[in-house]
Amino acid sequence: MFRFKKIKFDRTKTIIAFIIAIIVSVIYFVFNSYNENLLMNFISNNLWIQTIVIFLTISSLINIFYPFTIRKELNKKDLEFELNKFEEKLKEDEEFRKRCEGIL
Repeated sequence: MFRFKKIKFDRTKTIIAFIIAIIVSVIYFVFNSYNENLLMNFISNNLWIQTIVIFLTISSLINIFYPFTIRKELNKKDLEFELNKFEEKLKEDEEFRKRCEGIL
């Protein structure tokens, strides 16, 4: 009665994130090498930027072992809406099948 589709994980977003990270890292390296480590000196003298970098580093390391997820719980209203959509789709499929049988 119910058909469940296979869940396909889209890796393109992950690949795009890595490409962006590589591009930003290369830009940072090139900018620093041509401007006598201007950005590196700015970061080393700015406590707020160091705090943000440490926070992002620690949260990334934690995320490797314990992924941060925000779960979406289905309530009764959401479930009824999805069931109504499913029933409408079944009715449309049945009507289409009957029309096709009438043609043949």
